[in-house]
This record gives sequence, structure tokens and C-alpha cells, in this order.
Amino acid sequence: MASRTSPDFKDPGRWIEAFFASDHAEIVAIVDEASRRRGAAAAAVLDLFHRRLERHAAWEESVLFPAAARAAARRAQEPAESMRREHRELRELIAVVRAGLDAGDEGAFVRRLADLRERLVRHNAAEEAALYRLCDEAIPRGEIDAILRLLETSPKD
Repeated sequence: MASRTSPDFKDPGRWIEAFFASDHAEIVAIVDEASRRRGAAAAAVLDLFHRRLERHAAWEESVLFPAAARAAARRAQEPAESMRREHRELRELIAVVRAGLDAGDEGAFVRRLADLRERLVRHNAAEEAALYRLCDEAIPRGEIDAILRLLETSPKD
């Protein structure tokens, strides 16, 4: 993931968007890896995906969304609620994917994982297009720096 000071962090003013979009890309790559695995190997990668998605959602729900609400209450409320709802839906889809895997139904696993990936990519695009830009525009720069320092130093898994 690009740090705020790395050469990959090229768009000043889009700090939140760049940080979270980088995490999105890593999470989607984990789903893609799961799609190439079967059995216990797929389960291990799916577990990693679940942990990373939970970490990402926790960052948003416990750190980013409250900061957005403080900075732009009305403008942040609807997109944050929509993203929380989608986080719950993604968790439910993970359980469905896992059920297909645990049942040994390779076809169901592959189909459900593809559905999960598609839903995840749509969710990520919505966050990047609306919510993260709002955060970059509304949250004071000092608070953005504090948020990014906190998130950059948190454990990966």
C-alpha cells in the first residue's frame, strides 16, 4: 500500500482516496488469488480475504466515517450508511462463498466467489467515487494526516 510519502502517492489532495484505493486493490487481488485455488488452499486465501475486508471495514466504520460525519455531517450520512449496509452484505456473501467451499461444491464456490468479486468491485468504485473524495475535501488536513498515520501503522491481518 502506498504511504503518504512514497513516490506512488502522486495526487495531493486525494490522500484518503489513494490510501483506501490501494487497500481495495490489494483486497481484490486476494479474491483473485482465491479464485485460482481449490480446497484447503482456497479456504486459507478466503480466510485472509475475510480478515483483510474486516480490517478495511473497521477502518472505515470506526475511523473514517466518524471523521467524515464531523466534517460534513449531512453530505457524509447517506454514503456512509450505504457503505455500512454494503459491508454487511459483503460479509453475508463471504459466508455463502465459504458454505459452497465447505460443502465441496467447486462449481458453487467458483460462481459465488465471482459474484462476491463483482459486488466488491462495485462497492469499491462507489466508495472511491463519492465517499473518499468527500473525505479528502471535507476533513481538515491535520486530521487526515492523523488518520493515515494511525491506519498505516495498524497490523495488516
